[in-house]
Amino acid sequence: KTVSFPQCQTPFLHKISRSSAAQIMVKGHNGRHIQLLIEKFHLHIKSYRTERISSAVVCGILVVIRMFAEQENIEEYTAVVMYRCSKLMEAEMLVNRAKAAGIPVYYDVDDLVFNYEKISGLHFLKGSEYSDFRTTTDRIHGCMGFCDGYFTSTETLAGEIREEFPGKPVVINRNCMSMEMEILSHEAVEQTDKAKDRIYIGYLSGSKTHDQDFAQGEAALLEVMERHPEVYLKLVGVLDESGMEPVQNRIEKLPFMDWRQLPAVIAGLDINLMPLENSLFHWCKSE
Repeated sequence: KTVSFPQCQTPFLHKISRSSAAQIMVKGHNGRHIQLLIEKFHLHIKSYRTERISSAVVCGILVVIRMFAEQENIEEYTAVVMYRCSKLMEAEMLVNRAKAAGIPVYYDVDDLVFNYEKISGLHFLKGSEYSDFRTTTDRIHGCMGFCDGYFTSTETLAGEIREEFPGKPVVINRNCMSMEMEILSHEAVEQTDKAKDRIYIGYLSGSKTHDQDFAQGEAALLEVMERHPEVYLKLVGVLDESGMEPVQNRIEKLPFMDWRQLPAVIAGLDINLMPLENSLFHWCKSE
């Protein structure tokens, strides 16, 4: 059964909706303490997933974020959530401890990274850093199999999880802005003065996995910039924009940056592009 958790309409509470989903998962258990375990403390993971879950303290749930290797006594918690963990042996040991203590273990994932056959055609997987990604996806699949249920972000991804792990609950709770992100965004809008003689189109790719996304609109973007000399392009992150060579003098590039700096960049744009490649992986990632 898939449980879809609706977005809260209260402006303040919608920012902690994923933690509210956690309440659904632990319904029926005493106490409100959740241990969130992550494997790699990457900048983007920390900001878009774990920091938002940790906001659960606002609605009375204590969420303790730990690296997988630093897990505390799980017996003290109501539930344990693993985020994108791929350490099979450690995960199995953790789940066995939790089951012995009567504590449920859940898995949180917002990408289709547990079935390699369904994503093997993605262009960015051809890079050397993904040479062993099949093994990683197999391990993630194994870790997910140990768990009692799942948090995820889209209907499509929930369907894929349900197909792989039938009979287990899936909570859909879509990615959203954290409280800190919204505050920074409001401040950026108030403090940013836009250029009067330029129109800025922006694309904030972040990681190097979005070349094909950008390519979906590259030809149309080039045509617009060639017709309108007042239009400038601002790029943030790692991206191959070689197809935009004729207008390179009107392209401003910024490096991959801390997410707290992004609202100020976005506030200075007139148009923010969000093209997506048409594939199962991208349908799972975004609706």
